[in-house]
Amino acid sequence: MRKSKTFSTKGLAQKWATKVERDIELGEAGLSPKSTEWHTLDEAMRLYIAEQGHGVSRSKMEHLKRAVKVWGDVRLETAQQADIQKIFAASKYAGTSLELALASIGGIIRYARTVWMWEVSEQPWRDAKSAMKRKGAIKPINRRSRRCSPDEEQLIASHWQTNSVPHSVVPFLIDTPMRSGELSGLRWEDVERVEANKYIVTIRERKGTKADDRVPLLGRSGPIMEGWHASRGNTSFVLGSTQATVSDNFKRAVAAAGIKDMVMHDLRHEGISRLFDAGWQIPQVAVVSDHRSWEHLKRYTHISAEDLLDV
Repeated sequence: MRKSKTFSTKGLAQKWATKVERDIELGEAGLSPKSTEWHTLDEAMRLYIAEQGHGVSRSKMEHLKRAVKVWGDVRLETAQQADIQKIFAASKYAGTSLELALASIGGIIRYARTVWMWEVSEQPWRDAKSAMKRKGAIKPINRRSRRCSPDEEQLIASHWQTNSVPHSVVPFLIDTPMRSGELSGLRWEDVERVEANKYIVTIRERKGTKADDRVPLLGRSGPIMEGWHASRGNTSFVLGSTQATVSDNFKRAVAAAGIKDMVMHDLRHEGISRLFDAGWQIPQVAVVSDHRSWEHLKRYTHISAEDLLDV
């Protein structure tokens, strides 16, 4: 059946046409929204994972799944702050994980609004988050400061247990400290070879941004990418493995090496800290790390008041 509609402006018409095309594509993929004008959080999460799952970290995936158990039936178009808070209060959701859950939900809602053209708003969720912070339901997140020493890096490499994911992801994520999910989601079409061992990669719509970022590969990352590029085959993704798979292999190597209290994100902390140790300035580090404020970057500098007495 052919669909048609009349609009007052060309922009509105184009937006409607894009949404119709999107619905058709989802239907052909067996992911068509329910035959209703409303969309639930559960439906949004399923569609989001179908499209973006390759670069979604295991921790974020867990937060999404847990959040859907609580708010899965909420209709995104009609969600109200009071309802969001009420449902949380009736659940046994851990308050320490609540902020991360709401952040993940916000990302899905922004994606649904901009990519799928759903008429949904993140504001009720933001308001609920603010209210629950004031009530103490949301606890502050303890920021990690764990670093990975050169000796620990060597131990991880020597205890790596698979060839399906190269152990070179460890030095890669230290020397170019992007997020592991960004590396897992990196496509070859976004890798630019400037010259031998020198590369620039494009990260699509990085966290907290509305634009793509071009990131230079630093230190060992360039030669590592050269090796990956030489053996790329016909794969679309640089690694060909999901973030969860990469993380699982990292955890096994860390456990086998007997290293305590280390997660994959600590490689990013180590890499950014090394850039500051080498004398890089905030604007230079921010190009690689994608931090938008000094407040977030300063925890990587490890500068104390005593360090400045003799400056």
